[in-house]
Amino acid sequence: MKKLTSFFFTKCALFSLVLLISTGLVPLAAVDLGGNLSTLHNATFDLDDNIVGYSNESVAELWARFNIDQANYVSIRGNLTLEYLLDSDTIIFNGDLDELFIRLLFADKAAAGPSNLLVVGRSLFTDTSGVILSHKLDGIQNTLTIPLSQPGDFDVVFPSFVWKFSAGTSALLFNHSSGFLLNAADIANLLDDTKILAVPRLLLVNEFLFPRFAGGQTLALAGSAQIDLSQDIKQVGDLVADTTETSSRINSLYAGGHLKGKIAGPLFYEAGGYFQYASQITPVGGTYSIGNAYEQINTLAGMAYLNFSLFFPEAANLKIGIESILGGFDADATGSDASSNVSGDYSGFSTITPRGSSEILIPQLNNISESKLSLSIKPDENLRIALNSYFFARPYDAEAGGISGLVNGSQLYFLGYEADLKVDLRISSEWGLSFTYGFFAPSEAIDRNNEMLLKLELNLGL
Repeated sequence: MKKLTSFFFTKCALFSLVLLISTGLVPLAAVDLGGNLSTLHNATFDLDDNIVGYSNESVAELWARFNIDQANYVSIRGNLTLEYLLDSDTIIFNGDLDELFIRLLFADKAAAGPSNLLVVGRSLFTDTSGVILSHKLDGIQNTLTIPLSQPGDFDVVFPSFVWKFSAGTSALLFNHSSGFLLNAADIANLLDDTKILAVPRLLLVNEFLFPRFAGGQTLALAGSAQIDLSQDIKQVGDLVADTTETSSRINSLYAGGHLKGKIAGPLFYEAGGYFQYASQITPVGGTYSIGNAYEQINTLAGMAYLNFSLFFPEAANLKIGIESILGGFDADATGSDASSNVSGDYSGFSTITPRGSSEILIPQLNNISESKLSLSIKPDENLRIALNSYFFARPYDAEAGGISGLVNGSQLYFLGYEADLKVDLRISSEWGLSFTYGFFAPSEAIDRNNEMLLKLELNLGL
């Protein structure tokens, strides 16, 4: 029911777009139209037990931009997806509306004065670091840019100031496209085919940016909030009455920022960190057994990251990077989230939406130390080759990052190594190809075999 209904609504949105154009209500001269057809083949291999997993995802995407003038427009983007899973011999047919927003820029074109960019509707919401939040939402995003200097002023510490405020909700997102996995309610909602919409949440992002200050650096100070709007909520002291309950309200706050820029020559850096406070009402021990009481668990946690990169545009746009990220851990927790806390406040760090750039092992940040070595070249606009190596570890010998297969009682800190190769090739102006190879070798701390992944994606632009 869920999949058919989401497909129905998306089909209606795309049909309305075509109807507006065909009836002349929107002149064709003011419309940019486009589309994309893609098919993704994904194969995974257990190299010791010869277990193979395979899936195929085919996507038809249509987009349109209704131009108001050179700077302002209305954008709509939707897709229809057909997915096949070999393991369960399942075919899934879904549709979704990825974008539907109006963009309005208020600025004095004749003078280099303040400008204000307003985006209203469904669009991608991110924090400035890209670590805490990255998800499509319905709401507003407002960016105010104020110059603090005049052209020709070279000794100004802060040449400009940018304030960005965003407020969005997940209440109208289709359940199958929700990337929120904050608590038991999110997971239960995703597994329930009768649920059409995602768990409702309110997301707020408030950021202050100082671009090109002190010799070309960029300073960002940011705060984010996630507010659970679920109606089926228990209070502290309530007892579990049914083992099918999933009530687990969680509200969270984040504060932090980053500093990035050029050190010298081709050498660049970025350093940042965030603090997290969260409160969650969940059954004791996270166990939904009849008679178990609900309690409130507070989280006080932090994370930090440091990246260095070398960029040589004259050498086929060669880029060499080293990145490291460390997430807070809780020494006495028995699991990978706050519901497994044993005493005091929980100190394992968690983001609002899942993160990670690796292909096979994609750990979250609680009790995780991740180092990445990267190398990429882009000799022209039609070819890009990237090689990434990951080293995973945990600061404390406990549950880490939501990783499956951790050996109970293992005191090893090193978790494993992964290498990923990706080749993006633009065959022509319409055709594109992407190939990905991944290899993961776990340490003895993880009860898993060596794993390999192959991906092949073909794209046709319309």
